[in-house]
Amino acid sequence: MDRFETNPKIPPNPLSRKTSVCKSTEPADSGQGWNLYVISSVSTLQLYREIVEYSKRYEQSLSHSCIHLLSEGHLLLRTALLSLQDCDSAERAQLQEAFQESCAHLGDCFSRFDKKDCHLALPYYKMSGLTVTDVIKRNMSMSGISNGYGKGFIFFLKHSIYEETMEEHIKQLL
Repeated sequence: MDRFETNPKIPPNPLSRKTSVCKSTEPADSGQGWNLYVISSVSTLQLYREIVEYSKRYEQSLSHSCIHLLSEGHLLLRTALLSLQDCDSAERAQLQEAFQESCAHLGDCFSRFDKKDCHLALPYYKMSGLTVTDVIKRNMSMSGISNGYGKGFIFFLKHSIYEETMEEHIKQLL
């Protein structure tokens, strides 16, 4: 018996030197791909807007591709805001506005989820600067498309109402 063959009576050793290489049966360019950007030639805001436009292809299916793209755009804006401490106030205001918009988009995605990540709607909506009324209006317009409200939206509402109630109680106590 060859020293690298496995004996049917003995389970194979996971640290065996025998390796197998999986080769893809389809050409690399036949599957869906992602666009690559050269960041130095495109402004951060333009790149973010292109990412949002591209993510709309996946919006109706609430796939992870949509959330992945929106998260990438969000991180791009966040990095730009953190690295441009001494930029002019107009550019910073535009980046901040786009950042809050990206938070709202991510909040919308997670508010429609009925999965384990639905709780992420709360922090994204909080970072967006939207009022509870604004979030309700956004979700009312989306509920017709997705047949109801998602767990993330209900989670957001419960916590927002709880926070407001607690603030009122604290004010009364003081």
